[in-house]
Amino acid sequence: MWNHIDRIAKELESSSDISQWSITGTHNREDQFFSTGTRAEEFRTVDSRIITVEIFHINGRLQGISSFSLQPHQWAESRPHIERACEYVKKLHSNRLYILPSQQRYRKLSLCSAELKDNSRAVIDSLWSRASKASSKFRNGKLSTLELFTRYRERYFKNSRGCAGFYDEGLVFMDCVVTATSGAVETESHGEYSYRSPEQMKVEAYLERHLQQAKDKIHAALPPSGPCAVLIGRESVQALFEPFIYHSSAKAFDMGISVFKQGEQVCTGDRSGGTPLTIVSDPLLEKATQSFPFDKDGVSAKRATVIKNGVFSQMWATAEYADYLKIAPTGEFGNCVVDCGRHPIRNLARGPEKVLRIEEFSHFRPDPASGDFVDEIRLGYLINRGKIKPVKGGSISGNVFRFLGDARFSSEMYSSGKYMGPAAVLFPQITVSGA
Repeated sequence: MWNHIDRIAKELESSSDISQWSITGTHNREDQFFSTGTRAEEFRTVDSRIITVEIFHINGRLQGISSFSLQPHQWAESRPHIERACEYVKKLHSNRLYILPSQQRYRKLSLCSAELKDNSRAVIDSLWSRASKASSKFRNGKLSTLELFTRYRERYFKNSRGCAGFYDEGLVFMDCVVTATSGAVETESHGEYSYRSPEQMKVEAYLERHLQQAKDKIHAALPPSGPCAVLIGRESVQALFEPFIYHSSAKAFDMGISVFKQGEQVCTGDRSGGTPLTIVSDPLLEKATQSFPFDKDGVSAKRATVIKNGVFSQMWATAEYADYLKIAPTGEFGNCVVDCGRHPIRNLARGPEKVLRIEEFSHFRPDPASGDFVDEIRLGYLINRGKIKPVKGGSISGNVFRFLGDARFSSEMYSSGKYMGPAAVLFPQITVSGA
């Protein structure tokens, strides 16, 4: 692909209408497996190669931007596409001027296992075999559906200011639905998992957990209404921090919508007993899924501490918004790394009184701008003086900026693709709408 990119780059350089440009080449190979129960339904491989060109025409403090993509059969005949884009971009000067990144060094990261790169079908077969074997031992339950994907990607990048880089990466993904039965009653539990390598995919443990959760839903009742200590765990925890990532971006500051101020607390509520919040963007973790040696603009990946001990520390900034604000770019936000606390989960679950431990929501996503959240409880456990009762239905509501300052983080760490941080977070009091 480099030969085609270099040739296209020479054609771009020869045009007087183009002020700056970037070229991204991508090769994706994805294996996709689908099953119903223990029956394999379909296996297919999707292979795609594409080169995307973005050109800029500067006019004072504004610029026109245009992009186009080329399929392999078009790579040798890129000139007509460039000429059409030039005619179009000269008419557009509605974008603020920003300068593309200049030449820089990129770290070498190992983001793909040899097995995933060279024998992805064997990876699929192994995961399917493990899932089939594990589900064959189920009592009063079954594996309803299973989807397994592997992806191998090569990424090439070059721009008009001397940036040039390449890296490859791998990903393995599992989507499962497990059903439990009791007489005529059926309930199900759903899970999604993505990792860099198949060794990270704990198939048997995931299926066993979803079977138990599906069984617990059969006998679950509505939780009681009113204020309650709430313990949120596993996959839902990382969503709590997304509004903080949003407001710490240079884009939010440039648009004037960030609520953060340099050197000030990011949580507005009571902070008397909470775990101080520290959030780091780390795109250099080799086992995590949001890692890269350079981002889409060619900015070299950097570790950035955006919030330290509850205080806003620095913006994370793409090349565009860094240039607008005249700050150094950090690149796109990488993996979300959050400092854990000092409290074992077993202590958090005891609580001073009753604790509602929520394992599954319908779709827990706090609003990134306001921090507000409200979501249905798919499965939880009401823990009161040593007694544990499964619950489902009803909802919780609140605001992460007000409540997270007083929240207690677990000492146990949870890693899920692009998140590394506390496995559970305890809110001393949240409004529950239930029975």
